[in-house]
Amino acid sequence: MPDGEYELSLYFSELIGGVAKESLAYNLDNNHQKETAGQRIFNVYINDEVFLENLNLTADYGYITAVKKRTRITVQGGEEIGLDFKAIKGVPVLNALQLRKIY
Repeated sequence: MPDGEYELSLYFSELIGGVAKESLAYNLDNNHQKETAGQRIFNVYINDEVFLENLNLTADYGYITAVKKRTRITVQGGEEIGLDFKAIKGVPVLNALQLRKIY
């Protein structure tokens, strides 16, 4: 990556479970199982450093709520920006990301 200052935005939303599950367009099966808060807990690392710890979207924000987490990163010497997700419980989720160079 070119050297410089970057803003990284990570977008999350728990789309599985809760009362609103039935209204989601991609839910085409007949499985009406209700998931409970705490089934998906994970850590997010940026360049091997903890950025978000014990992220539990359902417990902290509820179902189908858009969550945006932002940070600034300095890139030097052409290094890369590495993202890693470590599950504590369930499977980590990331809905979108945005990276922009700050001038």
